[in-house]
Amino acid sequence: MIKELKISNFKSIKEQSFEFKPLVILTGTNSSGKSSILHAILLTLNNRISRSLQELTRNFDKFNIVRNVFLKKDSVDIELNGEVYKINEGDENNKIYCSKELKFEENLFFISANRTGAEDLSGYNDYEKFGVKGEYTFGYFDKHWQEKARIIRFKDDESLKGQLWRWCKEIFELDFDVQTNKINENNIEIKYYFRNIDKELSPFNVGTGISYALRILIMGLNCKKGDIFIVENPEIHLHPKAISNMAKFFIFLAKNGVQVILETHSEHIINSACYEVCKKNFDSSDIVIYYKADQNSNFEKINVGNSGKFVDENGNLRKYPSGFFDANSAELWELL
Repeated sequence: MIKELKISNFKSIKEQSFEFKPLVILTGTNSSGKSSILHAILLTLNNRISRSLQELTRNFDKFNIVRNVFLKKDSVDIELNGEVYKINEGDENNKIYCSKELKFEENLFFISANRTGAEDLSGYNDYEKFGVKGEYTFGYFDKHWQEKARIIRFKDDESLKGQLWRWCKEIFELDFDVQTNKINENNIEIKYYFRNIDKELSPFNVGTGISYALRILIMGLNCKKGDIFIVENPEIHLHPKAISNMAKFFIFLAKNGVQVILETHSEHIINSACYEVCKKNFDSSDIVIYYKADQNSNFEKINVGNSGKFVDENGNLRKYPSGFFDANSAELWELL
């Protein structure tokens, strides 16, 4: 579990420390620097066994590219749980020391906002379980769907496929199974079987958000206690109600020992998490929100009180930063 992260001179982050909890929500305006926190974490990992992670991190492991232009420091410093990682100016190899604690797709899983969507053919990968875009997720599912899921909520069918089916019913309010068929040693066919119409459908004939969300669900159900699950924009292509229901999935993981780190633009994610705290389904001490208003500002830490309302460090009620929940309030008042 990540408990503390300190970042100095990295992209839009000049110098700031972050306290992490079982559920961490990062939010803010576009291109303000939310993903920079995630990128800093990923840079500390050994990426030599993952081509998809290499491809992702090669864009931000060079000093002259990622240094904060307003600072005059000669190194980028990332401190994670007390271990310090550097990118030094003039280092030809631009090497960064790898974390001894975190292992990509062993105890830390990440899925990018730029993830793979609908596809009716997918493949396997011998070196990666899922890939940073979730591109190998259905290949993993094809190999493991009969196995017991690592975190169980529904007792009637504890297999990965059974847990996925039940979560899909809760989140989308649709009754369907994921079915994969091996075509050859490298490829599988993907179908969604809808029980109410007794028919298999291609992912291309089902709402786009389903395919995006399924990758998150399969990856999340693979996690075990002590793992870290990082998701960029889990709300992509989802209806507001499904987004709120998806937040309950993340709450479930966090309650069962998986540290969940979300980067999101969705007020439904935050509202649903606060509601679960209010209803005593999740402990207020296990959630923290960080909001970044623009590239030049620091992240603002926001806590959630026992009532589910936003509070400051002293437990006093506070407002959420302007420009998020109130983004179109003036226009709405004109309609009344």
